[in-house]
Amino acid sequence: MHDFLVIANWKLGGNLDLLSRYKQFFQKVTLSGDLVFLLPTPYLGFWQEGISGASLGSQHLDAYTSGGYTGCVSAEMLQAVGCRYVCLGHSERRCHFQEGDDLIARKYVLAKSHGLVPVLCIGESREARDTGLTESVLRQQIEAVVTSDGFQSLPKHTMVVAYEPVWAIGAKEAASIADVEKVSAFVQNLLAEYGQSARFCYGGSVDADNCLALRRSAFVAGVLVGRASADYADFKSIVDRCLVVSN
Repeated sequence: MHDFLVIANWKLGGNLDLLSRYKQFFQKVTLSGDLVFLLPTPYLGFWQEGISGASLGSQHLDAYTSGGYTGCVSAEMLQAVGCRYVCLGHSERRCHFQEGDDLIARKYVLAKSHGLVPVLCIGESREARDTGLTESVLRQQIEAVVTSDGFQSLPKHTMVVAYEPVWAIGAKEAASIADVEKVSAFVQNLLAEYGQSARFCYGGSVDADNCLALRRSAFVAGVLVGRASADYADFKSIVDRCLVVSN
């Protein structure tokens, strides 16, 4: 059994002043759970002593270890600046940078083999949802990883899977608790077919209003917070409600 996990994905946002404010805030509180900050790559080196009670993560990893790949980031580089986690398969990477299932699977194996904790994002489009293809899409995204070359050679581990339905990201309404729990059960059952299990998280318009219901669900082990994590007041409220903060 894991503690509840809150992952803050700043995306292309935030700044060093915000990082400093978070450092000051988290020095004064005690968390009951796990907190991860996925910072933009240029800010990773400013983690230094870090945020009390939190882990550092990267929003991106390239499928190379060294060589003539200008602009790329390797797993060893991420470890060198203190990263423990790395986000893979986010719908914005799939959409804007054409990252496919095979590439994401290669990155997963590379990250895990280098000691990082991959956060595997999965999620269906509005069209797929409306045509009843949610489970088909999620199955394809997950099986691409667990059946990929090298996966079975990895140490036995609980996967961190973040369900982020594309239609809910940045939207006015998140997926319903019933929908999230249905997907969680599907993911766990699918992974069980391959002898795996997951720490299932939900992302997609997570905010201070809906996070507590997600926190209370027996099917949800964490949340992946996007836009709200780069807003000090909003994210502080989410942490207060999800990680049982005591001053």
